Amino acid sequence: MREFIESALPMGKVEQDLRALLIEAEWQVELNERKVCIDPHEPLEVVARSAHTYEYDIGFRDHFRALVAIGGATRTSYGTLEAKICFVTLWYTAIGHLITIDVSAEMP
Repeated sequence: MREFIESALPMGKVEQDLRALLIEAEWQVELNERKVCIDPHEPLEVVARSAHTYEYDIGFRDHFRALVAIGGATRTSYGTLEAKICFVTLWYTAIGHLITIDVSAEMP
């Protein structure tokens, strides 16, 4: 499974795509209806990548999803992760083109 995901959606591509978006946004993200400034030196830690297929023509159809913790991630005692700053979910087409992103304070 890991080899498939790495060949279809390499970790480096996810990091590069998010970095490019942050540069374009002047290192700011909107989180809970307010702007948050990101230090360009903060780590972008990919914490999950997944492939999704649908039997119906709905949503993004077949796609990949990546979850990144800006500022890095730490484990909680309940087995979930917390991001130092925030999480960003990136959605990709089945051929690896970025569709959209979502920013959240908690792990989605």
